[in-house]
Amino acid sequence: MFYFYRRPLRDYVELLSPLFEQDRLLPRTLMSVMSLEHVPYLYETKLIPMEVCLANLFYFVNTVHDPKVRLAIHLVVFHR
Repeated sequence: MFYFYRRPLRDYVELLSPLFEQDRLLPRTLMSVMSLEHVPYLYETKLIPMEVCLANLFYFVNTVHDPKVRLAIHLVVFHR
């Protein structure tokens, strides 16, 4: 039986980063389960390609219909 503990995202990225060279789709898989607030951190690590981060951001912007949430996304991503 596996037990999943809440660990910082940094720990998982460090564990998985050597595998990014072996599996080119792994960064995309990782981004598919990340929430919006993780996008800036993952982009800053330079381990996730920019186009993957942008695709994730594009998804969030286009699936949110609340104007207040869209404004929050804009502030979080573009005014860091």
